Amino acid sequence: MPIFSAITQHPNSIQAAGEISGRLLESLSFNPDILINFITPTYGSDINSIVKSIAQLTNAGSTITCISEGIIGPSQEVELGPGITSMAIEKDNVLVADLSLFSKLSLHDKEHYSEWMSFTNAWREALGGEFNFMLLLADPFLFDIESYILWHETNLPQVSIIGSLMHGNNSKDLRLFNGTELNSSAAIALIFSGSSNISSYYSYSYAPVGEPFTVTNSEYSEIKTVGNKRPMDYLLRLATTKLSKNQIKLVNNGMLKLGKVINDSKLNYLPNDFIPMDIVGVKQDIGSLIVESSVEIGSTVQFLLDDPEAASHDLRSLLGTHKSEAAIVFPNISRGRAFFGKPHQDSLIISESISPKAVIGHFSKLPFCYSNNSLQQSKDSIAVAVIG
Repeated sequence: MPIFSAITQHPNSIQAAGEISGRLLESLSFNPDILINFITPTYGSDINSIVKSIAQLTNAGSTITCISEGIIGPSQEVELGPGITSMAIEKDNVLVADLSLFSKLSLHDKEHYSEWMSFTNAWREALGGEFNFMLLLADPFLFDIESYILWHETNLPQVSIIGSLMHGNNSKDLRLFNGTELNSSAAIALIFSGSSNISSYYSYSYAPVGEPFTVTNSEYSEIKTVGNKRPMDYLLRLATTKLSKNQIKLVNNGMLKLGKVINDSKLNYLPNDFIPMDIVGVKQDIGSLIVESSVEIGSTVQFLLDDPEAASHDLRSLLGTHKSEAAIVFPNISRGRAFFGKPHQDSLIISESISPKAVIGHFSKLPFCYSNNSLQQSKDSIAVAVIG
């Protein structure tokens, strides 16, 4: 599956479109069947002409365009300002599916069940057999991703997903288009056949610290005691006995979270065993913590610490070292220069670790991964699809 990508930060829309097209054409020995564009909203009303120009100059077939606040290309991330990154794919057992109609049909209504299944049957027919992977881009203002995942788990459990809820300050800045006529879509997917060689990875930026405790007194989102002790007393003891100076600095910089254990039957917990919650306040007089969502008495909780070094190490360890055709990546908006203290960290690790010919992606409101009947979705994470 020949794939190539390019990126530009040229502020002039005409020159940016020409630059992207030229860089793609230097590498292409084919007319791309599928063209994927991630474009920052700074180009405004010129985006339509940009998309048309790239499609025409590369003689692309299907075109997908996502307008997002931050984009990612080969070894480079654009968090602010103008930027375009494009990926050209020669069609090889992959198709483009617009899921906008899905958002208008009830996932739980038997009346619409046959309509849903007709979509999947059409995908099988177009691909000449079963499919095993979906790359899903969804507009959070238009698409009910939670309902779709529930439907997917029941009806397509064998199909893995790497996906992204797009990030934007409002629905005008955040748009998703199928084709060169920029009509908004609720969700667009690339569906890959069963013969496609794709691996999915999901990496977290936080790690559990200290010991897990049981919540023994809580009221809504206020945790009053854990293990019959005040949470602030436990945190102070943790800081003075088990955390390094660097970790204490991270705590003081607001990198501490509280994780609620999803399945407390384990003895030791990994990052994907938690629902992370931001700590939004403390009551110094009684030593309680206030988190972003309610926590029931009897819940098992543990402190989580966002750590840039640990995040980089975890991503490198997951990816290993090998060559690939391409990587499509969705880091959460909390990652980037502000988190790592330097630019391009995730994209550089990906480019160095798996030596892909093409890298493309965008910063995501919520990256998610569904694989082996398990859903991973969390803030402060990165989802990566590696092709080939």
